[in-house]
Amino acid sequence: MLERSIDQIIDSALKANTFGIGFEFRKNQREIITKICEAYKKDPDSTVVIDAPTGSGKSLIAMWSSYVMKEMGKRGYLVTS
Repeated sequence: MLERSIDQIIDSALKANTFGIGFEFRKNQREIITKICEAYKKDPDSTVVIDAPTGSGKSLIAMWSSYVMKEMGKRGYLVTS
């Protein structure tokens, strides 16, 4: 079985309305999700910290990153304050 790319996983979820009908990413969100997942793919023991202002979509980025990594067969922890 071929491994799906991060973009393929995201595109498939968008097409299936996994996160709601008509969902659209805000500026830079998709790119950040991709970078988080690429970092984890490169080094599964890595830690990723998101520092962004209120309302920038950190929770959404975390949910999408978790979804993509689950689809890649990966596991990890999501910690928030």
